[in-house]
Amino acid sequence: MGANNSANRLPTAHLRILATTDVHMHLTPFDDRLAIAQPGRGLSVLARIIAQARDSARVATLLLDSGDLLQGTPAAGVLV
Repeated sequence: MGANNSANRLPTAHLRILATTDVHMHLTPFDDRLAIAQPGRGLSVLARIIAQARDSARVATLLLDSGDLLQGTPAAGVLV
């Protein structure tokens, strides 16, 4: 009698892992120190990229940030 392959299989899961780092309180694509626009940068742009990655994943998504979100710009000094 042969082994039942389906009974021996471990359950599997699919997970998309997203990671951010060093956002440094850049909320918008504008550099407060240099007073210039920086298209493609900032948390507002990153939020759209994260949303697109989550939507396209079709699986569970885990978002991790490794720090430095709330420091680094004049806006951060106002919030602290």
